[in-house]
Amino acid sequence: MRNSDQGGQLTILLASDQSGRRQLSATLADHDNLTLVDTEVANAAEMANQKNVYDAVMVDLPSADLALLKEIREVAPNLPILIIADAQFKFDNERMCTELAPAALIVKTSGRVRADDLVCTLRAIVPERVSA
Repeated sequence: MRNSDQGGQLTILLASDQSGRRQLSATLADHDNLTLVDTEVANAAEMANQKNVYDAVMVDLPSADLALLKEIREVAPNLPILIIADAQFKFDNERMCTELAPAALIVKTSGRVRADDLVCTLRAIVPERVSA
């Protein structure tokens, strides 16, 4: 996690497919205190490995496969991970909570996630840096 002096500005790595990044970027467009850095899911671990660049990573999981989260956790063990997943995915919750330790999980309703849910969750993940 980075140590920034930019006040309440957060830099969030957003890993998703192209349509997911577009949707999440649009959802959060009105929040000036967030800077989103988009990447393909396949590049997320490599990007997360950059030390002191990101405050958290949001991963819009394309499937219930948790391998990506394991890769991110291995290269950036202290970086908070916010998982965004479709309601139809069934996860091994014990493995996810103990081995991969995401900071939070938000389930999409009707394929969407609310901006307030994301910002509120980010406040909980990085409380000292997110303002309303």
